[in-house]
Amino acid sequence: MLDLCDLRQADAPVLQRVLACNQADVAYTSPLALGDLRALIDQSLLALAEPGSGSFLIALAPGADYQSTNYRWFAQHLRAFAYIDRVVVAADQRGQGLARRFYQALEERARAEGLLHLAAEVNSQPDNPGSHAFHTALGFCALHDRDLSDAGQPGKRVRYYTKVLG
Repeated sequence: MLDLCDLRQADAPVLQRVLACNQADVAYTSPLALGDLRALIDQSLLALAEPGSGSFLIALAPGADYQSTNYRWFAQHLRAFAYIDRVVVAADQRGQGLARRFYQALEERARAEGLLHLAAEVNSQPDNPGSHAFHTALGFCALHDRDLSDAGQPGKRVRYYTKVLG
């Protein structure tokens, strides 16, 4: 089983692998520079990585100083949520349960913090069917579809998902 590390303690080579992993899936995430990655990690509720591949998850709690259009939408519509800003699993590690481990760790942390929901968005354009299926299998429910043209991202559509933490 692969070990996970807290990105707050990660060294420069791990951060570079995280950036490379993000770049490999940038069509489904967004570009990320080292300074922006560090800022996300600093304000995160949870930031985990598999250090060898750079597969990672970064999640934020309400009240973060984060200008993401998607994060702000959840902040307006939910309370007490953990927002999954990005989860990226390296191509050679997909299907091995790594994303489930990330989400399990996030659920545990969110519950410990008294949060009521997990929140994520998944691209519908360009479509990411694997991520839609993954979130549905984990008990996430579709909440809202949004065209991000109004947020300066023409041609991009997302589906917002939530999972109620019991």
